[in-house]
Amino acid sequence: MRKLVVTVALIVAASALVFWIDHGRRAEADRQARCADYELRLAAFEHGQVTGDYDAKGESRSGLEFRVSRCRQAANPGP
Repeated sequence: MRKLVVTVALIVAASALVFWIDHGRRAEADRQARCADYELRLAAFEHGQVTGDYDAKGESRSGLEFRVSRCRQAANPGP
């Protein structure tokens, strides 16, 4: 009985570890995709493809500049 409890506990712990690692990878991939989207949308402003104050998703140029700068800081946290 004790062996069964230990085995189940190890399986649960291993599953939790795998879930935690996978969640971290997915979160990082989502962050990178979001940052790439912000950069592309900001480039549309810079190249004159957006003529108004806001892009198709309702974001202003200054808002996108802020988001891109935050993404770059997150990617390179520094000292």
